[in-house]
Amino acid sequence: MDIKRTGLIIKEARENKGYTQKELADRLNVSDRAVSKWERGAGFPDVTLLEALSDELGITMQCLISGKQDSAEAAKDDEAVRNAVKFVYRQTIQKVRRNIVSLVAGLICLIMSVFVMYAVLDYSGAFLENISQEVMADIYENGKVTGETKIYMEGTYKDGRNKSFWGKFHVEVLPVTADEKLTASIKWDKGSMNGFPQIYYYRDGMNLVETGIKQKLYISDNMKNFAFELEDGRIIATSEALAVLEGMEGWRYDINYNFYYGE
Repeated sequence: MDIKRTGLIIKEARENKGYTQKELADRLNVSDRAVSKWERGAGFPDVTLLEALSDELGITMQCLISGKQDSAEAAKDDEAVRNAVKFVYRQTIQKVRRNIVSLVAGLICLIMSVFVMYAVLDYSGAFLENISQEVMADIYENGKVTGETKIYMEGTYKDGRNKSFWGKFHVEVLPVTADEKLTASIKWDKGSMNGFPQIYYYRDGMNLVETGIKQKLYISDNMKNFAFELEDGRIIATSEALAVLEGMEGWRYDINYNFYYGE
C-alpha cells in the first residue's frame, strides 16, 4: 500500500467528478481536513469509508487500496475486494464489541465487589469509632463572646458513605440535654438538608425531643470543631469563624476542616 499514490488517485478522481474537498467530505460525512490529509498522503481513509469513497469517486476499491490506476482486471475483481473489506470490517466490529462487553462485565464485577466489600466492612463495624470527649466552646450573643460552655460527647461515630453519630451530646448550658434517657443523633448525610449536618435528640431512641438547639449545624468529622445555634439566638462555637458562618442567614457553606484546623 502506497498512501501517497492513493492520495493522488483520490485527488485526481475528485477533480474529475468536479467535487471540491468540502463537497466530497459532506458526501462522506467527514471533515474537509480529512479529505485533504488523504490527498496529501498524510493519512488513509478508514476501512468503513472505502466502499462509499469508491462509489462517490467512481473508482474501484482495489484502486484505492493498491494506489494503482484502474484496469479491466481490477474492475473484474472489485466485487471480491469489496467482500473482503466488508469481512475485515465485520471482524473488527465484532472484536471491538467483544472487548467492550468484556470491559463492561469487568467493571460490573469490580463495582459489585466494591459494594460487597463495603457491606462486609460496614456489617463488621469497620467504620465505627467510639467517641468520648469534652470540648470547650464559646457562647456568642450578637456576635460577641458572652461566656463559655462545655460539651460532653460519648457515643459511636460511623464513618463511610453516610457519616453519623449516635450517643450523648450534652451541652452544659442546656440541662435538658443531660437527660440519661435522651440520645443525640448527628447526621452528615449528603442527601438531606442541602447536604449539611443536622442534629436531633430522641428519648428512648424513638420520640423526637426539642432541646432548644436548632437542627442545622457545622461540625467536623472528629466533632472537635463545631457551631450551632440555640432557639434563643445564642450561638455556641469553637471558633469565631464558625460562629460567624452559623449566624449567617441563607445558604450554608461546605467547610474543609482539614484545611482550616489541620484535622
